[in-house]
Amino acid sequence: MVVSKSMLAVLTMLAMLIAVTSLLSVVDAEEQIILDGEEPLTTFTDGPVDNKAKACCDSCLCTKSMPPQCQCTDQKKKCYPGCKACRCTKSFPPTCRCMDINDFCYPQCSPPPSPSSSSCSPDCKMCLCTKSLPPSCFCKDTPAPTLSSDKCSDDCSVCRCSMDDPPNCTCMDA
Repeated sequence: MVVSKSMLAVLTMLAMLIAVTSLLSVVDAEEQIILDGEEPLTTFTDGPVDNKAKACCDSCLCTKSMPPQCQCTDQKKKCYPGCKACRCTKSFPPTCRCMDINDFCYPQCSPPPSPSSSSCSPDCKMCLCTKSLPPSCFCKDTPAPTLSSDKCSDDCSVCRCSMDDPPNCTCMDA
């Protein structure tokens, strides 16, 4: 029996897919036990529900598949009303987590930090932030001054001085 390289590659990929799928189900089972160091109390629809809460999520994990499979990893006092699989710990007070899997992430519960609360200084005029959570922010103003004194050093090619008395001079070399 002759097995081609492409057939061998397909069989290898299939074996890897089966291994990953079984590993994910084991991780999910272990996660239920490890949640807050307590065994979970599994409830479905009749679990603790916060009737005023809207479906929201601050920490959402998604697969890279199309469509993505997403799950919220937030732990709260109660699940929101539309949650179909609410799992809570037996600890007091219990923490609950909605185990539903969707093809989208719910909106964030708490608003993302504004650029003013990021790592940019208040003096920054053009603060650019990434869309990641938490965002990484960078000040994109003109080159930062390197020296500030009553005169610039001899090796400075671009020197700017204020009209103050005494003058405040800054070397603007990049």
